[in-house]
Amino acid sequence: MFQQLKLTFVLILSMSFSLESHATSDICSICSCDHSQTNIDCSSRGLTSIPQPIPPNVEYLNLAENDIQAINEKTFQNLSSLETLSLSSNDIKELKPDTFRNLSSLTSLYLSHNDIQAINEKTFQNLSSLKTL
Repeated sequence: MFQQLKLTFVLILSMSFSLESHATSDICSICSCDHSQTNIDCSSRGLTSIPQPIPPNVEYLNLAENDIQAINEKTFQNLSSLETLSLSSNDIKELKPDTFRNLSSLTSLYLSHNDIQAINEKTFQNLSSLKTL
């Protein structure tokens, strides 16, 4: 009986680790990722939305040259290590107030060649490390 419970516990534990590692690597099945998933290149993939989940340790994220039109305000909320974000050459029309809210390490943000028609005054408020826009 104890042996059977032990085996069941090990099986459940391994399944949970398998599901967790698969969740953080989903973006890497669509995009190019380095081994540590700190550099992710999703450029020129024909994306209409930003793949999720994005690993929380990502430092460089390139989403340029896609067909992204909108960014959910929660998309980047857990990416406090992100330093460079490229959203150039998409079809983004609006930047909402909390789009970049928790990106405290962000130093470079590229938004050129979009159709941005509305930017809220608070959109860039919390980007204290930003050097390039």
